[in-house]
Amino acid sequence: MAAGINLTKDVSVYLGEIKEQLLKDMDDSNVKYSIMFDKLNKDGVKETILHLRDSAAEIIIRNDIVYYIKSDNTEFTHMDTIDEITVDPLSHVKQIKELVEDRFVKEGYTVKIEKIDTKTMNMTVILSSEAEKIRVKILRGSLGEVYINTMIRI
Repeated sequence: MAAGINLTKDVSVYLGEIKEQLLKDMDDSNVKYSIMFDKLNKDGVKETILHLRDSAAEIIIRNDIVYYIKSDNTEFTHMDTIDEITVDPLSHVKQIKELVEDRFVKEGYTVKIEKIDTKTMNMTVILSSEAEKIRVKILRGSLGEVYINTMIRI
């Protein structure tokens, strides 16, 4: 089971991925990144924060395992486009949930809506499997594009 997103057309990142493998994949594909933080955090946990300027992404790695992914790059996280949300917003909620299910159920996850704002169509869903739970934030941008913004293990 792997929940993640594409950073580029050639490189994906998954929650639970090993740091060394991710860095190797990015180096092999010439993905530019900066290591913003790489030491013990205030809680004594080894933490690495990667910033990918060209991909508009941030990745937090704890104890050499990918823990958090944030992307504002709608090219690779795009799910749908909703131009008008005031007309039948509940159908849009159902449609977005189905798109999330299409993307993650085959990986063994169940999908539950945790929070939704029908005025903006931003929502938070929980992906659950036998092994883990993941919180996914889905946003609707100013041009109507619906995309995965953040994923975090909970």
